Amino acid sequence: MYLPAMEDTLATKTFFTEEVPVLLAGLQTSSRPAWGTMNAIEMLAHLEAGLRISMEDVERPIMIPVDKIDRYQAFLRSDKSFPAGSPKPQEYAAYELQFESLEAARLQLLKTVEDFLHFWRDQPHFTSVHPHFGRLDQIHWLHLHRKHFRHHFVQFGLMEAPELPA
Repeated sequence: MYLPAMEDTLATKTFFTEEVPVLLAGLQTSSRPAWGTMNAIEMLAHLEAGLRISMEDVERPIMIPVDKIDRYQAFLRSDKSFPAGSPKPQEYAAYELQFESLEAARLQLLKTVEDFLHFWRDQPHFTSVHPHFGRLDQIHWLHLHRKHFRHHFVQFGLMEAPELPA
């Protein structure tokens, strides 16, 4: 199911402003992932890096064939989740900050979420390149980040995997 852009944008912003802080409060240093090798602090740094990437006008190589971009972007707008165990894009590694504590990582992520929402409010027509999805506008980035956050929140047991329609 794909919601109209306006409704979906509001639902996504609500996810970031109301749900994310509550869900992050349940994350502990001892939280273990259901898959993958990241620990809780690394996961928060990974999410934070993704937000920052979406606010940069940097030309990055697009790693998928041009003829598949529409299909990849349609996936962003779908109810489909990223598969468990999806490999972490290597491009993110250079952007991931090092944090000394879970609380420092959590606070930085929440600040970057706020920066992200303000950035896109002030620059609604901005676009930037994601290496695996091509050039994305605000709606695509909102979809990607919501899907990405949910993926890692499921990974760390902060939320259950969404049920997909039969």
